[in-house]
Order: sequence, then structure tokens, then C-alpha cells
Amino acid sequence: MGRELMLDSRLFWLCLSVFYYACLVALQWGYPGVWDKANTIGWFRSLNWIYALAFAGLGIVLQGAIARVFDKLSPLLWRPIMLCTGAALALLAIAARTWGTGVPMNVELWLSALLGLALVAVFARVLPNDLLLRWYGLRD
Repeated sequence: MGRELMLDSRLFWLCLSVFYYACLVALQWGYPGVWDKANTIGWFRSLNWIYALAFAGLGIVLQGAIARVFDKLSPLLWRPIMLCTGAALALLAIAARTWGTGVPMNVELWLSALLGLALVAVFARVLPNDLLLRWYGLRD
């Protein structure tokens, strides 16, 4: 029973990560102006904030998926794996924006995405232990 629950949890978090990332790429590829429309909203004028928040969300689901897939490793390795995987996915998403819109690559957007991912890794260090164990799938 416990093994089946772990496989279900693994599959759920992997599918959630893929779905979240697919939505990020689809918004940039299929609807390239959707990110630019947010520039008209008050303090959200900078596109960099949007990327930082969007990829912080990706970091949350990616960290949960990595914790379940690599359950034999420790959290000390889950965070760097999440950061490296997230950085590569962020670069691909920004490249998709370039391919979809024809605008040149923007390194600032990639660095903003890395900031969002890094914030998740830092918050994973300071969260209460009970919440952290639930996020990592180590407690029901």
C-alpha cells in the first residue's frame, strides 16, 4: 500500500511539473503578447517580476517532484538538482519566447527566472519542518 501511494505521488508531482512548465512555454510561444500585457498593471511594470514569480512556482512543483523521484538522495542534493534543472528549463522557455516572437534573447529574464528558483531553494531551508516534510512527501 505504501509503495503504491509513493508511485501515485511521484506521478502526480511529475505530471504537475510538466503541466506547469508546458503552460509557461505555451504562454510564451502561442500567446507572446500575454507577458507584455502585464506591463500595464501598476507595480508589475517590469517583466522581470513576472518571470521570477512564474519560475518560483515552477521551482515549488519541481522541488516536490525531485524529492519524490530521487527519494534515496538527501534534501542537500534535491535543491541543487532543482536549481540546475530549473535553470535549463528557464533557458529553454526564454528560447521559446525568442523563437515564437522573434525578439532577441534577454539575459535579464533568465536571471529573473533563476532568482525565482533560488528563492524557492532558500525558503526550503527556513520552512517549518512539518511543512517541509509534507512538501517532500516524507509525511502524509
